[in-house]
Amino acid sequence: MNDLLSSLVEMIMSDRINSIHAGLPARIVKYDPQTQKATVQPIIQYKDRSSGNDPEGLKDRPVIQNIPVIHPSAVTAIVSFPVAVGDIVSLMFCSASIDNFLISDGSRQIDPQDYRQFHTDDCYAVIGLYPFSKALGSHPSDLEVRMNSGTANECKVALKPSGDVVVTTPTKLIVDAAQEVTVNTEVANINASDSVTIDSPQTTCTGDLRVDGGASVGSDVETDAGFSANNHKHIGNLSKPTSTFI
Repeated sequence: MNDLLSSLVEMIMSDRINSIHAGLPARIVKYDPQTQKATVQPIIQYKDRSSGNDPEGLKDRPVIQNIPVIHPSAVTAIVSFPVAVGDIVSLMFCSASIDNFLISDGSRQIDPQDYRQFHTDDCYAVIGLYPFSKALGSHPSDLEVRMNSGTANECKVALKPSGDVVVTTPTKLIVDAAQEVTVNTEVANINASDSVTIDSPQTTCTGDLRVDGGASVGSDVETDAGFSANNHKHIGNLSKPTSTFI
C-alpha cells in the first residue's frame, strides 16, 4: 500500500513539475522592431520520460507566438540591439498569466483572470544568450559597445578604467546636432592622413592662429581696420622681403 501511495505521489509530482517552465533558450522566428514582439522556437527538445533512450521520445517544443523581447530601457530611454531571425534569446516564464498586462499601459494592478502558472504562453525573451562557441567575447577591463563584432566593419566605443573614451570605426564618424556642438578641452589634436574640411558660412577663431605650411583663400582676407589683402599695396622695408597692409 505504501509503495503504491509513493508511486502515485511521485507520478503526480512528476506530472506537475513537467508542466512548470522556468527558462529555456529559443531561436527568433519572427520579430517586429516597432512593437518588440517576437515569435520564437524553443531550442531544447522535450524528452518523454517513458521513452527511455528511444529517439522517437524527443519532440520539438511548440512555437511560441507574440512574446515581448526585452531591451535595457526606462520610460523614455532605451539601449536597443538589432534582432534578426535566427538570433538566440533566453525565455523567462512567468508565475502568472501576463496576457492582460501586455495589452495594458502598465499603470495599474492587473487581474490575470485565470489560474495558469509558468505556462509557455506567459514568457518574455531576453537577448544575449548564445552557446559558448558563438560567444562574442567581453573585454577584461573596458566597458565596450560594439557593432559588427569580429568583422572588418567592427566599430566600438570603449570606456576605459583610466577615464579615457575611445571611439573606433573603419569608416565614418558622424555627429548630427541641430543646434550646437561644444567641445571643452585643454588640448585638441586632429591627425588626418588626407585632409580636414570645415564647411561653414562663418568660422571664428579666438586667439592666435598658426599655420605651418601654405595657406590659400578663395575670396579675400580683411583686417578689423578694413584693410583688404586683395587691394593692399607693398611698401619696402630696407630691401627686406616683407610687406604690410596699408
